[in-house]
Amino acid sequence: GMRMLLVIIGIVAAIFIMMIPTQVTGRVELRKRLAQTLRDIGRMFGFISRQFLGADQQAYNDEQIKHIRKLVLDLQRQISDERTFLMMSRFEPPLRGKFPTASYGIVVEKVSTMVFLIYSMVNIASKKRDIQSLTPYV
Repeated sequence: GMRMLLVIIGIVAAIFIMMIPTQVTGRVELRKRLAQTLRDIGRMFGFISRQFLGADQQAYNDEQIKHIRKLVLDLQRQISDERTFLMMSRFEPPLRGKFPTASYGIVVEKVSTMVFLIYSMVNIASKKRDIQSLTPYV
């Protein structure tokens, strides 16, 4: 009787403890956000390359340029959040060895550079097409 009651209480307590979510560390969140940012960069690059490689190859319209700017702003916000998580990861205790803060800092800077380069590519392409439409013999 008593043993069965203690076993049932233990099982109920275990189920209750399992319902409490585990705390996510900044390092894990940094890795997830970096993966999401890289996926979004790939999506934006696909959108841009489809425009260049498509059969129609028309210039960007205002709606497409607004969409690209919105994507770039979202990516810049994500990178800002990643920098914040990188700074906060310095204060977390090392659980599985030393966290490579310098390496992740380099990765965040490279991702930021990739966003800037892709956006610059869009600006140059849209300006080049505008110039080509103005000059008849280029």
